[in-house]
Amino acid sequence: MINESIGHFLGILSLPFITFYLIDLLKYKTKGIPLFRALASFVVSFIVFSFAIAITPSPGKKQDLKQELAVNESTLNAGKQNTDNKKEDSAVLSNSTQKTVTGLNNKLGKAEKLVDNKKDSGVKSPVKLDKVKVIKHVDGDTIGIRFLDGSEEKVRFIGVNCPESTICLDPYGKEASAYTKSKLLGKTVYVEKDVSERDKYGRLLRYVWLDIPRKINENEIRQKMFNAVLLTNGYAQVSTYPPDVKYVDYFKKYERGSREADKGLWGIDLSKTSANAKTNYNIDNKAA
Repeated sequence: MINESIGHFLGILSLPFITFYLIDLLKYKTKGIPLFRALASFVVSFIVFSFAIAITPSPGKKQDLKQELAVNESTLNAGKQNTDNKKEDSAVLSNSTQKTVTGLNNKLGKAEKLVDNKKDSGVKSPVKLDKVKVIKHVDGDTIGIRFLDGSEEKVRFIGVNCPESTICLDPYGKEASAYTKSKLLGKTVYVEKDVSERDKYGRLLRYVWLDIPRKINENEIRQKMFNAVLLTNGYAQVSTYPPDVKYVDYFKKYERGSREADKGLWGIDLSKTSANAKTNYNIDNKAA
């Protein structure tokens, strides 16, 4: 556009020189104007006019320039659009990547929970168990638990009765309560239902397993069921109420062994305790 404007200007500027040349040429023929002056006018006007023609684009060249300009503008716009698209793609990719990472983390968390729920002893339980965490200690035979879904319950051990340590104090009550607390509080255990869901106080009735049993036999129950552990070590006596009598025969055998060995409460001389204490000791289903 600049060259074209200059060309037009020089073309117009050359017109006076051409005019002077024509006038001088006529004067040269009629009035004897010096030839040098006429030639000088011709040379100057020719140079100016030629330069004007040289820098002024032809119509075809103008069209080519317009096309080139259009192509350059189109290329520039395409490049800008491509840059914008890349930014958008980058943003989309970033969001997609974040969602993918979040999804993978969620799946990983679920997988870890699933593995944690199933790994344990690496065996399938022969009985139906619920995995729980002990969050509260009440006394020797009662605890508070939390299920995997977050719900919380108070649990009364089935088939056993520890000496009282809350409403009143029975012989060996504190020892039994302290033992249960030391073994269970804060630990992950497994609870098994018998027939009844709850006792008359609203507590869940359950057997408490320290680990998943490989099979149900005397040794597995003795070593892994906490109800049985209490009996074996003399911290409780057998106290069963039908229909929840699934393991009663095992329980009686464990109690007999600890009684004969004078373990725990069986080693206490009850003749030296008060009548009230001995009476309270035999009360089951207490609302502890």
